[in-house]
Amino acid sequence: MSAKRSPAHRRVVALAYFHRFGWIALMAIAMAATKRPLPSMGAGFLAMAAHTLLGYLLGWKHVFCSYQSMHHKAMTPESIRWDTVKKKDVYGVSAVLAILGLALMALAVWPRW
Repeated sequence: MSAKRSPAHRRVVALAYFHRFGWIALMAIAMAATKRPLPSMGAGFLAMAAHTLLGYLLGWKHVFCSYQSMHHKAMTPESIRWDTVKKKDVYGVSAVLAILGLALMALAVWPRW
């Protein structure tokens, strides 16, 4: 029997799932809507990088829970332990996403030969 979760718990879990999967869905929608895949993906990757880095630096619960989920652990919004998240994971993922976003944006404006 599972305990009933509070609205705050469900909200943090929903935001954690958005952090993991929502940005990708938004990028797909933007690519389809604008018919310009490179700048849409580039902006999406930059937004993901910023969201991840800001969430870590500001201690957002849903970003912590997203990292728990990535490591196949149960999400615990009531018990946040940032010391269990490796800094190299956060900074590395943010850096890769930002570099990828900038590269895609650069390719979008690069003059065609």
